[in-house]
Amino acid sequence: MMKKILCFTLIFIMLISVFACGDGENKTNDNKPGDDTGTINETASERLYPDVPDITYDDAEFKILGTSEAYGFGYYQTKDVWVSEMNGEAFNDAIVERNRALEEQLKIEIVYSDSADVYSAVSKAVASGEYAYDLVYGSWGDCVALAKGGFTINMNNMKYLDFGNPWWDGNVIKQCGIANKVYYISGDLSTLVNNCTRFVYFNKKLVGMYDLKSPYEYVHGNDWTFDNFSAMAKSVYDDLNGDGLFNEGDRFGLFREGGMHDFFFLGCGQVLTKLDKDGYPQISVMNDQTFIIIEKIFNMLYDTNACINIDEFKNIGGYSNRYAYARGLFTQDLMLFTISGTLILSEFRDMESDFGMIPFPKYSGEQENYRQYVDGGTNMICVPKTTLDEERTAIVMEVMAVESKYILKPAYYDVVLKRKYMRDNESEDMLDIIYGSKVFMLEITESLGGLFGVMASAYSGKRIPLASDYEKVMESSLTAIEKTYNIYLDLE
Repeated sequence: MMKKILCFTLIFIMLISVFACGDGENKTNDNKPGDDTGTINETASERLYPDVPDITYDDAEFKILGTSEAYGFGYYQTKDVWVSEMNGEAFNDAIVERNRALEEQLKIEIVYSDSADVYSAVSKAVASGEYAYDLVYGSWGDCVALAKGGFTINMNNMKYLDFGNPWWDGNVIKQCGIANKVYYISGDLSTLVNNCTRFVYFNKKLVGMYDLKSPYEYVHGNDWTFDNFSAMAKSVYDDLNGDGLFNEGDRFGLFREGGMHDFFFLGCGQVLTKLDKDGYPQISVMNDQTFIIIEKIFNMLYDTNACINIDEFKNIGGYSNRYAYARGLFTQDLMLFTISGTLILSEFRDMESDFGMIPFPKYSGEQENYRQYVDGGTNMICVPKTTLDEERTAIVMEVMAVESKYILKPAYYDVVLKRKYMRDNESEDMLDIIYGSKVFMLEITESLGGLFGVMASAYSGKRIPLASDYEKVMESSLTAIEKTYNIYLDLE
């Protein structure tokens, strides 16, 4: 059996040549677009190994299912499991290298397929007793539904899976492990979770044009607060088309969309529920600070000197959807801020003006940590009950995860994001903060009564949520929470 050991090794991955950067506070990459071809040798580092048996499987198939391009405009497609061949791009080639390492070590053959409806594919297979998949990459919501339907395995019971290892994201368990059970997980096996972590982009040209303080300075001074964000958003409005109306022909601070209130609510240190030591969701709203924060957020979102409603866009040109169109306005210097994850970074590759990225603002400097919203459409990883060999699946997961940590993650994080798309070194630092402060909000995907819908209903009605709105749904929410907890408690 392999032991957890430490050894010094050189990690060779497909990376780009390092750009020579100048000194000073506003260092930038030499080439805005960048590329991700070539190689670079990382410095020697300590490598961990999983505690799994030294075993092989005679080139047996290992079947993995992911989400297809047809799901969610392609933004949520599983792109980090399998590619057919190397093409000289760092991320693509790292997938090949990771899979080769996995297949050679365990003597398996990865067989990959995808679906636009992962829930249906897996639930039908399991219900019929069919061995169709060993490992599933599905949307967070699909993985929750599969768990509650009894189609997936409680991974706490899978021998050789050790979620204390650094290649797994323990926050998923701490924040979503109802009844202290683990039916889905994330970690270095999935780059999409990082891609789907929302944060704030800002247009550097507009910061300079309006003589604004750089958000980087606010972050470094521990003063990147919602009040400062809101003041910046209100400071750039210009009636560029001269029609006296606040519309898409003007310059503004931010476009607003349904659900955006949740991003800022979380950023300001708030969540609706928290798991207690038994994995029971406890309601954590209904305090004075909660409603002060909600009022500030909604006042900013409804302020026409700060935000324009995405639903008011009448013409989206050749863009595939309103969100892409709104981000197009950001690239044209018509918006100071836009909010998304790194999954849309390629849309900014040809942007002439420089941009930066920063975490969601805190409520105040006294707040300990930044907090970033993870999109509910992201991939999670689960194991169907009809996996061919539960022990083999656990071993493959551990080995695949550790190889992803040392091969796939550096290619994605250090090359594709930091060197291919970043415009400055400060963004690289901010990205470390952003990915280090992800929060998986349980209420995004779980049935918790009307609790999660209060802000959305108020937003649709163009009003600020009140304490009475939460009081109206409190009883039904408590009932729904108990029901959800008992479902998990009764699962195997």
